[in-house]
Amino acid sequence: MAEGQNRRMHVQDVSDDENIYNSSSSDTDNYNDQSENEQESIEDLLHNANLVQELSIEQSGKDVIFDIDSHNGWQREDHEPSVMPFEGRQGLRCDLPDQATPMDFFYLLFDEGMWDILVTETNKYAQRRIENENLKPYSRLNDWRDVTVDEMKVFFALM
Repeated sequence: MAEGQNRRMHVQDVSDDENIYNSSSSDTDNYNDQSENEQESIEDLLHNANLVQELSIEQSGKDVIFDIDSHNGWQREDHEPSVMPFEGRQGLRCDLPDQATPMDFFYLLFDEGMWDILVTETNKYAQRRIENENLKPYSRLNDWRDVTVDEMKVFFALM
């Protein structure tokens, strides 16, 4: 077999024990041929694995030396990182009711400014697509109308 070529191994699928006991001599011959091919394939795989292992060993002995980038603070020696003490206030920095609901937390992320951005950018995107593409006559974009904040909230609620 030429180097670099792959050989596919075939496994005989046996559904009953009867197929093993009632096989004819031609089945046995085919099985022996298959066994020899499988043995050759296994030997080829082992040989290729040994070559890869030898290459790995050769490569591991070759260290690549890079220039030190002292301008950006890179060095060859390892140092313990300096741990800066945290002096800020921990926890949420916002006003929430004492009995906050999941929606209160949701509205911390999706405030009115965020809804405005989502609606504005959605409408800009649709307008750019309408202007820059050759739309087919029955394209939904031909009937586009700007999305409102309430419609965007309904869309998010359905997701």
